[in-house]
Amino acid sequence: KQLAGIPQLHLFGEQDDIVPYSVLESYASAIGGNNVTLERHENFDHSCCWADIWPARLESFVQGLQ
Repeated sequence: KQLAGIPQLHLFGEQDDIVPYSVLESYASAIGGNNVTLERHENFDHSCCWADIWPARLESFVQGLQ
């Protein structure tokens, strides 16, 4: 509940067998509110390709908060 007021962006890979979407969905539900954004990436797994997109996604997310 302490995190409910903090804007959050969680990226998840559709092919991720280590941290499945259900874990993120449960987390977002427990947090409640509108500050948790879950963003699906179709061809990603737990390790593939995050370094390619994370800097731009983070920058875009932070700009959206300002």
